[in-house]
Amino acid sequence: MTYLYSDPWYVEVNMNSAALVWPLFNSLQAFWPGLQVLAGDIEPAIRTHAAFFSVWKKYGFTPEGFNLATLNVQPSNLDLTVISKHQP
Repeated sequence: MTYLYSDPWYVEVNMNSAALVWPLFNSLQAFWPGLQVLAGDIEPAIRTHAAFFSVWKKYGFTPEGFNLATLNVQPSNLDLTVISKHQP
């Protein structure tokens, strides 16, 4: 986890070089803080959950993709954001 953890986010890195390859949080990662708690990693789980919740508070939902470099919804997912906000 040393190379994957960029407090409070977990990122995808190249397994050979540890270079960042995918600076995105996506909605499918929302399970992670719960898994951290089950593993006994309470403090990191609190920080991770707070980060995920801050994204939810900003948009009112968890976007499909959130760019950690720009701290905005991933442009390729903007159409999903608009659709989600206008659904009854």
